[in-house]
Amino acid sequence: PRTGILRLIDPKPLDPSALATIPKDAVTANVMTIDLAGLVSDLRAALPKIHPAAEQAFTAGLVQFQQQLGTDLDRDLLATLDGRVITYQRSTAGLPYVLSLKLKDAARFSTTLAILTDKANAAQGENAQYHVDKQGDRYVLKLPQATVAWTVHGDSLILSTDAGLTDALAFADAKPPQPSLADNPEFAALRKAFPPKLSSLSYTQPLPLYAQLSQTLQMLLPLAQSQLGIALPPDLLPTPEAAKPFLSPAIDLSWSGPDGIHSLSRSAFPGAEVLGGQQMTSGVAVVAMGTAILLPSLGRARELSNRSFSAANERGIAQSCVVYATDHADKFPDDLSQLIADGQISTNGLISKRGGTEPLPSGPDADYAHQNPADLQKAVAAHSDYVYLGKGMVNDTDSTLVLVYEKPSPGLSDGMNLAFHDAHVEFVRFAALPEAFKATNEYRKAHNLPLVDVDAILKAVHTPAAPAPAAAPM
Repeated sequence: PRTGILRLIDPKPLDPSALATIPKDAVTANVMTIDLAGLVSDLRAALPKIHPAAEQAFTAGLVQFQQQLGTDLDRDLLATLDGRVITYQRSTAGLPYVLSLKLKDAARFSTTLAILTDKANAAQGENAQYHVDKQGDRYVLKLPQATVAWTVHGDSLILSTDAGLTDALAFADAKPPQPSLADNPEFAALRKAFPPKLSSLSYTQPLPLYAQLSQTLQMLLPLAQSQLGIALPPDLLPTPEAAKPFLSPAIDLSWSGPDGIHSLSRSAFPGAEVLGGQQMTSGVAVVAMGTAILLPSLGRARELSNRSFSAANERGIAQSCVVYATDHADKFPDDLSQLIADGQISTNGLISKRGGTEPLPSGPDADYAHQNPADLQKAVAAHSDYVYLGKGMVNDTDSTLVLVYEKPSPGLSDGMNLAFHDAHVEFVRFAALPEAFKATNEYRKAHNLPLVDVDAILKAVHTPAAPAPAAAPM
């Protein structure tokens, strides 16, 4: 039986006249029936079984809806809908999708639509950014990137962009009637192989959509080169002419019978629907290809996020060292374990997403304040992604001296974060590391402290060593 979620896509037979409302040259077309009134009715019946107070809360919500909008959901909205939903896009360049919703009571729906529009405009006040204007029988909403328009025409609500609505109305009012999808021989040939009574129908002509995809890709190629540094070959996709033999129309149908609901589809090859999408939009193809092109940039974004996370940790460590020094005669801690023991930084603050080291346990059960200092120092060294240079140094807020840096590892892609004595953090590319550590190593040499072996760092990250003065190991 058609109850519960099955009411959302009601498997009752479609009216064949629906095809007459879709132009013959539609590159995508979808027809189905959505029983919203039945779905709400099933929801009301199920609510008492879910929770005793659920039905009361639902009813209260409907009363509030009616009071605020002056509209009865059942009588003025749901009862006016026939349930048949049609979407299509014509092959004419630049025309967007059109949605057509069939109505049982167009007059009552029109009245309800006018009330809801007035309420929506009034709720925004005089300085409304998105105001719905009524232009004759047409409602128009101007958005930053497009203008959405809708109207009640005959027994249907038609919605599209301004240009799409104009084209849809011209097709609906044409005398004599223009050829419809039923007159398309390619569609008729596919439709013929399936049962006569259908519950839903989707039709796609992949070739025009593939041509649109190919054109979009050609526009994205320079962007990928200039913004992302990705050199993609201009012939990444076959030309529409070369792809034509493999892009025959596709169809997806469903119907109901005594033994249940059935669905069958036919396309040129598995996955061909991605190019136009049974029950999808042509934009899916463009988005899918755009995503493929931008995947390297997504990886780049992830790297930048991990880099920022690490920089925040280093900044926190450096600031904690400065605070520690104010209480210890300007001397930095000998080891980061002292900050852990004092509770000035957390164990998670020693972990970088780029390093992947397991942190030390945290929480009330982790009593590091009373742990043996030597044991804690070893534990921190094994569970930290940072190298600390503060031992034996004082807080002189020198912005040229490195205090903390990331442990070298293959996870560092093109550079590392350095935290300086004044607690600022810089990202330094590998080639610039010798210069970045120059002042630090001069200071450490003058104070008989171990030098930072930049060559060893570069070797650890599999980067050829840049020319630099010989340095003693740390």
